[in-house]
Amino acid sequence: MLRMDTTTGRTAGIPVVSSLCALVAVVALSVIALDETAQGPGQHTLQFDYASGGVTHQLQYLLFLPETYGDDPSERWPLIFFHHGAGENGSNIELIKVHGPPKIAERQPDFQFIVVSPLAPNNADFNLLVDAWMVLLDDVTTAYSVDTSRMYITGLSQGGYLTWELAARHPNTFAAAVPIAGGAGLGGFCRLLRSFGQGCEGAQGPEIDPCIVGQMPVWVFHGDADSVVDPTNSVTMVEQLTACGGDVDFTLYPGVDHDSWTATYDNAALYDWMLSHSTGSATSVAPAGKLPVVWG
Repeated sequence: MLRMDTTTGRTAGIPVVSSLCALVAVVALSVIALDETAQGPGQHTLQFDYASGGVTHQLQYLLFLPETYGDDPSERWPLIFFHHGAGENGSNIELIKVHGPPKIAERQPDFQFIVVSPLAPNNADFNLLVDAWMVLLDDVTTAYSVDTSRMYITGLSQGGYLTWELAARHPNTFAAAVPIAGGAGLGGFCRLLRSFGQGCEGAQGPEIDPCIVGQMPVWVFHGDADSVVDPTNSVTMVEQLTACGGDVDFTLYPGVDHDSWTATYDNAALYDWMLSHSTGSATSVAPAGKLPVVWG
């Protein structure tokens, strides 16, 4: 069922989570090594090595743990998997903290989610990153007290595209998806990167099947005056999800350009909505290569 909201909604502050530990996971021909461990609550900058095809790639990510994380060893925490925009691509991970859940985590140590925010390098191989990030997520769920029935994926602009992509490739992993100012399909993703003067390696494959994404609740956000990513990208996906009988909400902000994420992430209702959804059973994330994949 489609529910469409053209208002900005109420705003409120929000909390976040961060941390990680060293371990090695072997998945097919790919290996990820988490080089560092987050020491206690707070938002931590960490690095991991991802080896694929004989080449080792050093990647960074932010990991946030709430201030009361660990007080009750039996408590399992919901997790947000956040993906930044193309303007933050590169090697300066501090830029990720400018928007979204990582920004909230910096100012609200009581944010009640674990937050994982990987950094995409410039001109990175798209499919390699998608695979690496899912293995990273799997290792975080193993190393930390994550409620795997309450994991939520979201991202803005470039991260909005990646949210659609990862939700389609791994529909049974996330309890809900929140793509913001993005679109579906690798063609649009590459056009966005090139508008920022960046390359788009490894981005090949069929278009997303919206009926696969429709297996989970989705709340889509876009500004109707977006001059960077045409809002029809979101409108089209919402229409297709609705036709598939998907559970989709759509907020189209009137008169808003590309930044439709600030109002969205500052709205406490978003986090209440996330927590209202779960996959129904807490299960570990399957390694990359064993998850449902849209591509034939």
